[in-house]
Amino acid sequence: NNGIYYAGRLGKFHSNPYKGLEVITQAMSLYPHLSGPYFVAVEQIKTNYGGKDYSGNTVDLQKIREEGKQQYLPKTYTFDDGSIVFKTGDKVTEEKIKR
Repeated sequence: NNGIYYAGRLGKFHSNPYKGLEVITQAMSLYPHLSGPYFVAVEQIKTNYGGKDYSGNTVDLQKIREEGKQQYLPKTYTFDDGSIVFKTGDKVTEEKIKR
């Protein structure tokens, strides 16, 4: 994750300013979709390269975050008439939340 982060942050200072973008775009295809390193790469593309990967494709950070929330936090529990909301993984039981 640190390597991807610093490639994104410092890559624009390389003699070829798109080298960092190339490296983090490759990282997106190297690591599984919605994994930790994938999210770091997407955040760096959005933050440092205007949201476009090395191939010119638009990378939508908000959409990818929502996909991650749906995959990793599919259950929602609300308490106190909606004032407290817990989003959890699919293996967390309601009993654990109530404790």
